Amino acid sequence: MNVGLERMRGESFFGSANVEHTMSQELEWGALFRGIGILCIPLLAAIPLRLIWRNWVGQRFEDKQYRARVDSYLKTGLPLEAFREELTQLAGELRIRGRKAWRIETERLHPLGITHFILLPALIFFPIFAAIGLPVIALGIPVLLLVEFLLIRKRGLIYTMKLAEKSMGFSLAHIPKNDWEHGIHGSELEGLEYHIKAFNSVPRVVFLGLFAWLIVTWILDLDRLWLEITVSVVLYIVLLSTIGVLSTAFEADLSFIHTGSGSITPVESWLETVLKPLIGIGLIVLLGKDLLHEAREGNPVLFALSVLAALYGATVVGLAFQYGYGIARGSRARTEFVGQIIEEMQPISYDLVSRDGQVILERRMMMKERIERGVEPSSQLFGFDPLQNLESANPERSKGISIDKLSIEDSD
Repeated sequence: MNVGLERMRGESFFGSANVEHTMSQELEWGALFRGIGILCIPLLAAIPLRLIWRNWVGQRFEDKQYRARVDSYLKTGLPLEAFREELTQLAGELRIRGRKAWRIETERLHPLGITHFILLPALIFFPIFAAIGLPVIALGIPVLLLVEFLLIRKRGLIYTMKLAEKSMGFSLAHIPKNDWEHGIHGSELEGLEYHIKAFNSVPRVVFLGLFAWLIVTWILDLDRLWLEITVSVVLYIVLLSTIGVLSTAFEADLSFIHTGSGSITPVESWLETVLKPLIGIGLIVLLGKDLLHEAREGNPVLFALSVLAALYGATVVGLAFQYGYGIARGSRARTEFVGQIIEEMQPISYDLVSRDGQVILERRMMMKERIERGVEPSSQLFGFDPLQNLESANPERSKGISIDKLSIEDSD
């Protein structure tokens, strides 16, 4: 009898526990929507900022005509300076001043998407977010130098590329870009174009920081906030340093020729194509999972505010690394890596030219000889730059060029 009573009490106890557990797992829909609303604030703020930018660049009918002509020239693969006379004449006919014409060209060469304007408040309120980012920058400098030492000085990157060449069936080729730069109409505009070009790649490293934090909260599920922040910062610094060194090294005029899939891919754009879907999909999945978890057992509003603080703090860190490393050590690291490429892989140098409506991969000489002799690209060069910078105009062409449409010839 007593055993039966104890069993009934036990069943009653566990039954009530299950009810309480079920209630604790119910979603707090109001808090969830408030959290989502807070996360949407940067997106909603980015829309008018982007409209202001587009209006400053030019939105008149004549401006759109000029923009369309610029797009048509970029699709040829040739640099804009090859069409400078035609563009100057068109600007005069449309009564577009030189500075506005330059702004339209810059906007097409280095297009700023919605993600760039999401991050813009970090620059507007820089002192506030710098307080979050500066300690990370100070801790990250030694790690960045260590990663450069391992990948460049100790040849970790070149050994990895040699192994990948053997296992993945691609060959490395030297295909130089045309040195013609976008026409500049004054030092003020030149500085602005430099900043726009540098800011163009910042979202990649910024969202990498947010991704690192969400990965840590998902995998480790640490109880103490300071420990979670510490591990996230360390992971972000390591990832940021690695991506920063790789991006700088890959700015050399190198391309993968994939004999199996039949395509040519600039090395510097390959890294972008790998990271974008990984980080983008990962962020959506992890943010959704963590929001639902917080709506059941935590505070979605506090979580959303933490996400924004991490996002804009990472923006400050990403900008510092992007500018600082590129200016201080970028050229030196890239030159050393190019020397290792020449020594270990001995790539052939080609020109990618457009002739009689056909794209031709023209074999010139060994990369070492070309660099030593300073041989310039062909005047008919089919440049990679417009293919990378103008994905919105023709996304397929930015991913590489099909070898099926190429002829490989020796130069005269």
